[in-house]
Amino acid sequence: NDFYCSVATHVTSGIGVQRAGALDLFKGISIANSYVLFDTDVNELKSVMVQIKNKSSSGFDEMSTRIFENLPEIALHFLAGAVNYSFQNGIFPSCLKTAMVTPLFKGGDPSQPTNFRPISLLPTLSKIIERLVKRRLTDFLGQHNILSECQFGFQASKNTTDAIFYFLE
Repeated sequence: NDFYCSVATHVTSGIGVQRAGALDLFKGISIANSYVLFDTDVNELKSVMVQIKNKSSSGFDEMSTRIFENLPEIALHFLAGAVNYSFQNGIFPSCLKTAMVTPLFKGGDPSQPTNFRPISLLPTLSKIIERLVKRRLTDFLGQHNILSECQFGFQASKNTTDAIFYFLE
């Protein structure tokens, strides 16, 4: 537990942060073109659920993607309403921020904590909302050409936006 609690601090201690000029990326974007989380609907919810890779894993809520995919249409309308309420009020429910962290063995000596990597199992509804936000943010960044062609990381890709948001998947 101590290892996993301190690993992020240890890894990031040598990384410098460049803050100057970060807001310059948004200059020239008018208020009329500002970032808005527009509402979702049942069809978009269904398409997002299909894209989530592991259909059987779940977080502390023990609700897999398969459960959400098999909800009746009326329940999906209520779910879309709840997501839209979150978008309209700018609130991501605290209960959806809770992850079950499980060590996954990488290989080597199983008695050494460094031979494990932590994986976070998030609630399925959290994954659904994150995918919806990712779609909107990706569209906004692409539409306004905000990301630099020099930006890279996480995945080699010709599409800069895909490379930036790979980590969200």
